Amino acid sequence: MHIMNFMIKSLKRSNRSALRMVLIAGIVVSALSSCTKSPNQLGADILPENSKLNVHYTDTATVYAHSQRVDSVRTDGLSYNIVGSIDDPVFGKTTAGFYTQIQLSSDGQSFGTNPVLDSLVLQLYYQGFYGDTLSSLVLHTYEMKDTLSLTKAYYSNTLIPVDNKDYSNFEFIPRPHNRTPVFPDTINNIIRIRLNDVYPDLGEKLLHASAASLANNEHFQQYFKGLYLVTQPVSQGGVLLYFDLLSSHSNLTLYYKDDEQDSLKYRFLFSTTTARVNRFEHDYSFGSTAFQQQVLQGDTALGNQQVYIQGFAGVKAVITLPYFKDFAKLGTLGINEAILELPGNESTPFFEAPKNIILVKNIENGAYDLLPDQLEGTGYFGGSYNASKNEYQFRITRYIQSLLSDTTIANKSLSLLINGGSVNPQRFIFRGSHPDNDTLNPIRLKLVYTEIH
Repeated sequence: MHIMNFMIKSLKRSNRSALRMVLIAGIVVSALSSCTKSPNQLGADILPENSKLNVHYTDTATVYAHSQRVDSVRTDGLSYNIVGSIDDPVFGKTTAGFYTQIQLSSDGQSFGTNPVLDSLVLQLYYQGFYGDTLSSLVLHTYEMKDTLSLTKAYYSNTLIPVDNKDYSNFEFIPRPHNRTPVFPDTINNIIRIRLNDVYPDLGEKLLHASAASLANNEHFQQYFKGLYLVTQPVSQGGVLLYFDLLSSHSNLTLYYKDDEQDSLKYRFLFSTTTARVNRFEHDYSFGSTAFQQQVLQGDTALGNQQVYIQGFAGVKAVITLPYFKDFAKLGTLGINEAILELPGNESTPFFEAPKNIILVKNIENGAYDLLPDQLEGTGYFGGSYNASKNEYQFRITRYIQSLLSDTTIANKSLSLLINGGSVNPQRFIFRGSHPDNDTLNPIRLKLVYTEIH
């Protein structure tokens, strides 16, 4: 309101016809908010007959949508690393694992004379979870055969060769909020995995490393490339666990003795200088038939009924407005408001609905570009979940206006994605653009536009 008053005062001094347009714009916004009049009657009661704007509303613009697989997302250097498995009745199974380097806590370490291995324990600090923490998981731990690089980009489909020995094969039920005894204290939110119970080889390798290999981290990481942690796919339920490897409570500890002392230990660490990469795998053969037909078999017509999105490089929705430029045949139009409305198709979303989703423009080679409306911020652009309506909305007024104003701008398709898909496994099912039950609100574009003469 302060902005409108300022504009009116300024325009009074300069241009009375411009003042009239500002007043009209204010009336249009007010009327749209109250929804008490049809758009083509907005302001009709106060404007002179020869000044009336021809304002229209429509929600019948053709919108097509369908879902397809996401190729990959970048997963190196994430804040958290995820491991686990979850079984979704619609999307099938998702399994997460991660590769990580490990570093010395001090250069030039010596393990004494005739060191003897007691145990090798991997300790990880829980940061969160997604799924059912009452589910049982089986964790596998392997030694990497190739090294990672801090300067290289890695993606969710990265595959690093590993040794075939599983050093954990550890079955457990997650207890992310429990206290765990670690002599001489207890620590909250950790899990401890013994890596010498199945095979002692890894502990022996670290304990008997040469002085040259223990001289510094560069030499050590050539000697010991790192670990790959992954869980066995679950048969039902399941949970994905988030670990903070940069926490002071995350480490790999070697317990041993030598000829002179018992109860010795040495900690190997994770840090910002140790490369970490997440890998995600989706087995959609366990998904619903309708999901498989659309996403795996490419039946895009099923997008009329419902469409899907999923994080962890899972699934995106592709949205097209194939005939929108035909609006230009009506003459010169000013777009007052363009809202893309995306209603949910499940009354109760799986676990919980994503708090935010994103909408981007597809460009060449599978890349994306921002829509101009996104530069106005999420408060204007949208993408937040409305729980009371079970839907998302995006305001794309500037983008739609650009399609009509500049004939050289290609009418590219749009992609709908989970926000933060590198760390967010959530998913959502939307109604399609033409559901069989025509009493349900479909995906639609709601437009208010003005004919400019």
